[in-house]
Amino acid sequence: MCYLANEVTMEEIFMVFAVLFGLLIVSFVFFAVAKNKRDADNNSKPIQSGKARLVDKQQLSSDTILSISEMWVLFELENGNRVQLIAKAQNNLVIGDEGDLTWQGNKILKFERKK
Repeated sequence: MCYLANEVTMEEIFMVFAVLFGLLIVSFVFFAVAKNKRDADNNSKPIQSGKARLVDKQQLSSDTILSISEMWVLFELENGNRVQLIAKAQNNLVIGDEGDLTWQGNKILKFERKK
């Protein structure tokens, strides 16, 4: 059988879609495993709390279509130490916010603003 350069068979089209689908599945599994590892690492750390002020934040790019947007936030604690944590983007944190912060590892468990 002789193929012209511009002829594409259904088998070739199917193969391209199968490879792309396979890459999508592998990516999804990779990011799910990475997220589970990060969560397990956070859960093994002690829970800490203190008075804090938000001094900076930066939006993170979304790793997968299924992940919720996250951002890095930098809090300055009452003793002058700083902690960089991950917050969900919908938290509406504003630089300068002050309040009581509770965190574990690099995730925020709770932040109650002072009124």
